Amino acid sequence: MTAHPHTDDLPAFALGALGCDEAQLIRVHLAACPRCRATVKAYDTVVCLLPYAAPPYTPPAHLRWQLLARVTTSELFDSTQGRSMMNEHTNCHVEPVEKPLDEAALANASTVNLVVQGMGCLRCAMRVRNGLLGLDGVLAADVFLEEGRAVAAYDPARVETGDLIAAVAAAGGDGRHHYQAQVIGRAPAASTLVQ
Repeated sequence: MTAHPHTDDLPAFALGALGCDEAQLIRVHLAACPRCRATVKAYDTVVCLLPYAAPPYTPPAHLRWQLLARVTTSELFDSTQGRSMMNEHTNCHVEPVEKPLDEAALANASTVNLVVQGMGCLRCAMRVRNGLLGLDGVLAADVFLEEGRAVAAYDPARVETGDLIAAVAAAGGDGRHHYQAQVIGRAPAASTLVQ
């Protein structure tokens, strides 16, 4: 049995977000554990400062897409390994595609949410993103590796969802990577991006 079984629950405890039974288990543990008491005290300090935090802000749609594109195309860094994941395998390097955002076209675009199977690492996510952005008519794309999901803003007069699915499959066309996509949702970009 581990000496600190409730470590993951301590932030929720400090916020008062646990149920009575869970909170009681943590109180019992805190009575005997100075290390966890110190951790909760630090969390309590942060919780007391939360009312002074800046309110959440939703950026305009065009800025959101630009930020997501920059973050996605920045060098992928694995902080747990302390090295660039793009350089981990010399034969598996993926160069990010840069595509300027057409804000005027974004206003009339559609978005599609895709479930993507076959992605195992950040390079896979970059391949899928590059495949989507490589289509004429795709305005922006982002891939969420851990969720196995991709979202793309596209001009429906120039691209169909079948083209997007085919682009995802083609992104793994090197014989070692195989990706499949399925549409799970569609909406006008204006209703999706403006909150």
